Amino acid sequence: MKYLIAPNSFKECASSVELANLMEQLIHQKDTEATIFVHPVSDGGDGFLDVCRRNLPLVIEHFTIPDCLGDSSISVPVGFYPQSGIAYIESADVFGLKTISTVKRAIMKSSSFGLGILLRQVFEKYKGMRIQKVVLGLGGSAINDYGMGLFSALGGCALDSDNMPIDCVPSSLQFVESLLIQDIFPLPIEVVLDVQANLLGPCGTARVFAGQKGADDDQVEVLEAIACKLVSLSKRDCNIDFLPKKIGASGGVCLGMELSSKVTYTSSREFILDSLGMEPAISNCDVLITGEGRLDSQSFMEKAVAIIIERGIQHKKRIFLLCGMVDAELKTSLNEKCTIIELCEFFNSIEDSIQNYRSGIRQAIDRTFLYL
Repeated sequence: MKYLIAPNSFKECASSVELANLMEQLIHQKDTEATIFVHPVSDGGDGFLDVCRRNLPLVIEHFTIPDCLGDSSISVPVGFYPQSGIAYIESADVFGLKTISTVKRAIMKSSSFGLGILLRQVFEKYKGMRIQKVVLGLGGSAINDYGMGLFSALGGCALDSDNMPIDCVPSSLQFVESLLIQDIFPLPIEVVLDVQANLLGPCGTARVFAGQKGADDDQVEVLEAIACKLVSLSKRDCNIDFLPKKIGASGGVCLGMELSSKVTYTSSREFILDSLGMEPAISNCDVLITGEGRLDSQSFMEKAVAIIIERGIQHKKRIFLLCGMVDAELKTSLNEKCTIIELCEFFNSIEDSIQNYRSGIRQAIDRTFLYL
């Protein structure tokens, strides 16, 4: 039997590489003659750098930058591939939910400023080695500043009605009246987007994602108003029309990034199927095992697990979906396409399932073999 193990990360719990290695060990214990292909995945969010490191001979170095609140310093890993001159960065290491405790999260005071500082440091570090570009995995963020922190770190300026610079955090950005581009970052940035989402509206950055990061209803409306103003000012002051762009992922950070640098986009689908080589891996297996911490409607906004399930169905593979939990409305449709095993079934609470995920994965693999 040929098994393909291709989980995404369990957010704030375990990386996709760690999970895939654990699953491989457990399957070997169950089927000593198994042929196992291990392909942990990332759609740009948590675990992106680990996945890139598994597929490329990256040299890892750490850089010290401000955290997303600007009141502490954090050490962030960056992978550099000398042969290609490409640096790989995971934005979740910079301003992800995993970088700041639940009690300290404050979306109106958080920003992407640290990412701008990191980009400058990376350029200075590797310019002597002829760095060509930065590949940035984007997802899992704790911010919603539309990239204005990054914009200011890379030389841009947000001004109030008196033409004075303002702090590029959401609590101040509601007073922005003009944008000034003073410098352009010298390296192109290729962004791997975990979702393609609007900046504005009911399916946009603030109204879909900000609540998950701690914003209350009033703050969501303030963030939506900031987005409307920034989109308008970007067109008026910088001649960039962001309205049709689906770059609302990770707090809309790509807005500020496009104002500051030359940006191209790689979809999570292209990255997973082509760059990570998942298409031939799926076609060559008998059993496909995938999963993530929580599967919900957002998982089907071109995120990793949904892409893998879709390709597995097309290739008529036996699919097992191992998740912390799956939203009830998805189970009916998914049950017809794959076998769902929820780790939460093995524990008394979600907190227990997170703390004891290794035991949960072991029990999920045990149950998988009951179905095979």
